[in-house]
Amino acid sequence: EIGMLGLEELQELQKLVKAKAKSQKQMIQIWSEFKKRFEVTRYCHLPKEKFSESLKWFKNFNLNS
Repeated sequence: EIGMLGLEELQELQKLVKAKAKSQKQMIQIWSEFKKRFEVTRYCHLPKEKFSESLKWFKNFNLNS
């Protein structure tokens, strides 16, 4: 069974994006890259077992990459 992310985890992902993005355009770019990387149509569809991997991805993500 695939678990879904809880509210706290979703909020943590949102905080990470807000901390990296300096504009709305950058926010959109980050979410777009995130969805491509984790093959989800919405970040809330990320399987719970990929949450820690997504945190590492955000930590290492560079907007210029």
